[in-house]
Amino acid sequence: MERTSSEPSQFAVTAERREHETESNKVQKTKFLTSFVLVGLLLLAPIVTYGQSYDKLLKAIAKLDSTLKIMVDKQQAKQPATQQIADVEGAAAAIPKPAGDKTGVHELASNLENTVSQLHGVVPEAKEAEKGLPQNTTSTEHGKIASTVSAGPTADQASLMLKDGNQRFATHQMKFPNVSRERMQEVAAGQKPFASVLSCSDSRVPVEYIFDAGLGDIFVVRVAGNVADVDEIGTIEYGVGHLKTPLLVVMGHSGCGAVTAVATGAEVGGSIPQLVDNIIPAVKKAEKMHPDLHGKDLVPEAIKANIWQSIEDLYQHSPEVSELVHSGFLKVTGALYHLDDGHVEWLGPHPNQRELVAEGMQHFGQSSEHNR
Repeated sequence: MERTSSEPSQFAVTAERREHETESNKVQKTKFLTSFVLVGLLLLAPIVTYGQSYDKLLKAIAKLDSTLKIMVDKQQAKQPATQQIADVEGAAAAIPKPAGDKTGVHELASNLENTVSQLHGVVPEAKEAEKGLPQNTTSTEHGKIASTVSAGPTADQASLMLKDGNQRFATHQMKFPNVSRERMQEVAAGQKPFASVLSCSDSRVPVEYIFDAGLGDIFVVRVAGNVADVDEIGTIEYGVGHLKTPLLVVMGHSGCGAVTAVATGAEVGGSIPQLVDNIIPAVKKAEKMHPDLHGKDLVPEAIKANIWQSIEDLYQHSPEVSELVHSGFLKVTGALYHLDDGHVEWLGPHPNQRELVAEGMQHFGQSSEHNR
């Protein structure tokens, strides 16, 4: 059968390229003109010597300039911008000259903020891009985290956002994103976290801080020893199934007291034995793999084995999680947080993930047949 080509003609490609170059030139021209206006404002602003007003002016100018850069970046991605350019030119032309008193500076700052609002209306993605959520890319150069777009990030994008956040935390360059009053009001209407994390409840392991995240960004499940028992699994299923987070991180940490208690045979009372019994299989596996290690020397290996044990328990007892991983919607990865320097060591998926998921799916099928 003759195959019909669906590729555009050379004429169409050339025309499209010319149109793109024209649009790009317009963006660059607008950027230049607006930057010229902003530079002029910066030169005139020192006439007014009121500190707070001047700071407000500088912040407004920086915000406008950042938004314009975002728009230029989008045009370089070949997104049409004819109407956008016209609106931006009009907004830039509306910026008034600074007055010679503090009232004039307040008015100027207010006008600049209004201009930014207009730009956000012109480029709907700009507001989200300012928050740092990747727009069809894995870049997080803006250094902030957001979770309020309809499509949401992919598992790989969510992973990169966590890694970038941890890098900021470990190097003491945190941004503390999404903790404003506006963010509180935004997430009060509903949550759309970009990742779920099962971690230990140790007070030295504050998940949102570790990943430099804010309100509504991460769905966190915390329990001593980061074990995956009935309550934890049910909560995880809510995160990955109902809230549809594409990434689940099972994170242990160095110096875990729960794992240490099991590895060293420490006596525990109350309900703790029932809590840490999930850790016993992990310690036994660590002992088998490292017969030369005992007691405290075994703890680091037992901690890693416990991370894998929690993931294994999750697959074995949650058909929903197994189905989501099998379908490709969800990625599950292990991680180890180091208390001494704040960095997260990424362990990747369970070494036997394929077999565990297949087993979980088989149980899912058997359960479905039984319930019919």
